Amino acid sequence: MEGVGPGTTLDGRYTTQRRIEQRHGAERWTADDTTLGRSVVVLCLPERDHRASALLDAARRAAGLDAPSLQRVLDVGREAGLAWVVEADGAGARTLTQLVQEGGLPADEVRRIVGEVATALESARQRGLHHLDLRPDDVLRTIDGEVRLRGVATSAALAELDDLESEVASRRDAVGVVSLTYAGLTGLWPGADETSLGSAPRLLGGVAAPSEIAAGVPRDLDTLCRLTLGEDQGPTSPGDFARQVAPWPSRQVAGRSTITTTAARDPRLSTAAAPPAPPALTPAALSPVAATPPEAADHGDDDTRTLAAPVRGAETDAGAADDSETETETHEIDPEADVPTRVMHRPGSDRAVTETIPVTHPPTEALPVPLGDTETLPRQEVGGAPDADPEAADSSTPDAPAADEPRAAGA
Repeated sequence: MEGVGPGTTLDGRYTTQRRIEQRHGAERWTADDTTLGRSVVVLCLPERDHRASALLDAARRAAGLDAPSLQRVLDVGREAGLAWVVEADGAGARTLTQLVQEGGLPADEVRRIVGEVATALESARQRGLHHLDLRPDDVLRTIDGEVRLRGVATSAALAELDDLESEVASRRDAVGVVSLTYAGLTGLWPGADETSLGSAPRLLGGVAAPSEIAAGVPRDLDTLCRLTLGEDQGPTSPGDFARQVAPWPSRQVAGRSTITTTAARDPRLSTAAAPPAPPALTPAALSPVAATPPEAADHGDDDTRTLAAPVRGAETDAGAADDSETETETHEIDPEADVPTRVMHRPGSDRAVTETIPVTHPPTEALPVPLGDTETLPRQEVGGAPDADPEAADSSTPDAPAADEPRAAGA
C-alpha cells in the first residue's frame, strides 16, 4: 500500500514492522509503540478511500466496548494519506487459521473458543455493533489460552455492510460463528469467501457435515453446522448460538483429537473400498494330498516325459503368464480296475499321457435298507410238545416240505 511499509512511523510513535493481513483494500501491520514501549497492530486504509471516514467512526464506537474477549481499539488517526486504527497486540497470540493448519482442534476447545467469540459478539450487538465479516484470522488465542476477537464494527465498515438491519446483521454474525466452529473442527473453511484455509467439500445444497470429515465431532456441534450451513436454519443471533453450545470449559483444552479423513478430499469416498475376499476353500482343497514321486512315461523312442504329482493350490509361473500353455488335467475311472487314471492333455499334442494311481478306499459302511425293499416271509408255526428235545428236531431233516408248509423265499 502506498504510504506505508516496514519502518513507517505514524503520529510520531507507531513504527510499522511487518504486514500480517490484506483484506478489502486495507492492511494490518505489526508495529512498535515507541512512546509506551509495547507492541501493537495498525490497520491502515488509504485516506482517499471512500470508506475511510466510516472506518474511523466504527473504530471509535468499538473503543467504547468493554467485553473481555474483544481486542481493544487504542487509537485512531489520519496522517500522510492514511487512515489508521491502532489495536492491542496479543503477544505470542496465534490466529485460528494457524491453530488448525494441521487439522481440527479438540471439540471441547472449539466449543470454548466459539463460545467466547459468540459472547463477545452478543455484547457488541446489544450496543448496535456487529462484525459481519468473520474469518479465522479474526480469532486469536493467546499464550495463556485467552480468546480474543478483532474487527468488530471496523470489518463491517470495510465490507460496507454496516447499514444492514439489526436482525439480518445478527443472523449473519451467527452464521459466521458457526463457520468458525466448522473451521475449528475440520481445519477447512465452509464459506464462499477466500481464506488461508482449504475449502470444505461442496455437496448438493451445502457442504459436508463436520462428522463426515473429522472424527470426534459432538452431535450438537455437528447438527448446528449442518442445519446452519446446509439448510438455512440454526441460531438467529450470536447469543442464541452461545446458549445452544453452553457450557464450555473455562480453560484451554490441550491436544488434537479430531483427525482429518479422506472425506475432506471427496466425502463420497469416506468409506475405503474393502479388498476382495479370498476364495472360499472347498472340502476337497482342505483334504491332504499325498505327493506322488515323479514317474517316466515312455511314449516312443523319441518322446519320454516326466510327470510330477501336482500340489493342490500351487500356481506355476508359466500358467499365470500364458493361459494357452496351461495343461488340462482330467480324471477318469476304469470300471475294470476301479482305480483312478490321470489323463494329461497338452496343447499341440495329439497324444494323451496316462498314469494309473492306486487308491486305497476306506471301508464301506453298511447302509440302512428301506422297509419297502424287503420281502416279508410268512411266520412258521412250530409244532410239538413244549418239552420236545431240540437236538432231535435239528437232526431230522425232511426230504420235502409238507404240502401245507410255506416255502421260504429264494429256496
